[in-house]
Amino acid sequence: GSCQLLTKTASLLPKGKLTEKEQISLNLFQVVIDFFCHAEILAQITSDNGGSLISPCDPDKLFEVSPFSENTVMEGTFDLVRGYSISLVPVLNKIYNYLKILKTSKNVNLSGSNMIKFYLKNENPEIFQEMKEFGISTSNNAISLFASNMKEVSALNQVSDLRLKFTMVNCTKLYHLTIEIYLKVFFIRVPINTTQGVAEIEQHLERMLETIYAMPYNTSAAIACHWGIYMGAVIASIIHSDSLYEHFVDSLTKLVDNGLYVAGNSRDKLNHIASMIKSKNYDMIVNDSQDFIVF
Repeated sequence: GSCQLLTKTASLLPKGKLTEKEQISLNLFQVVIDFFCHAEILAQITSDNGGSLISPCDPDKLFEVSPFSENTVMEGTFDLVRGYSISLVPVLNKIYNYLKILKTSKNVNLSGSNMIKFYLKNENPEIFQEMKEFGISTSNNAISLFASNMKEVSALNQVSDLRLKFTMVNCTKLYHLTIEIYLKVFFIRVPINTTQGVAEIEQHLERMLETIYAMPYNTSAAIACHWGIYMGAVIASIIHSDSLYEHFVDSLTKLVDNGLYVAGNSRDKLNHIASMIKSKNYDMIVNDSQDFIVF
């Protein structure tokens, strides 16, 4: 419904010169679309039922020109709604579309906790190779953007508060690291039954924690940090690293204490997932009563 309303509204936008009130309305509409697209992508990745969009709405019509509002993008680089460099938008859109294709064309739901269950139970091995190829390609794409993204965000001239600038840089860095570990574990499938594989994942999770702790305003950047902290905890649980898991959960607790109450839902969901992993009760990982968007 939301997508259909937005796309229909977009088709009705005036093409000629706008009055001042019309321009203000258009600016607000563009902010709403940017916010919607960000929420929809995270829903597809983190909610057990995936995103809200279904046919006949075509999400590509919204995503292809994202970000939409100059009012939310600082110096053509940093999206203030999403909390990361706009160069990452196509990478996240690619993940979104791939998960949606798997669900609609192959009846494989890998959204939210379904991905964890799928991974731990080694379900549908016939698509492992396809997922690995997608993971390697997408990961390489994200890695190739890392250095330029860090440089662009670091060079933002409009940010005079260095603590804010450092927070924005690390928000983008955390998104990069989260995308990479998400693809590395669930798509590329770095082995977790070898010392080398576990060490590689632990090192990556430590880099994520270092990035979180390096944000001077990490509680103010709660929404931008939420998914990264949650995903770090999930993967720490999968490799049975209680120490790393507690660090991520503690970070979530700080977000809750500072007003991001939805992080409390994520914390409860993580405790359930960790309990099911420890007991190897993988079929119970997906809990209908905990189908939250990590946003």
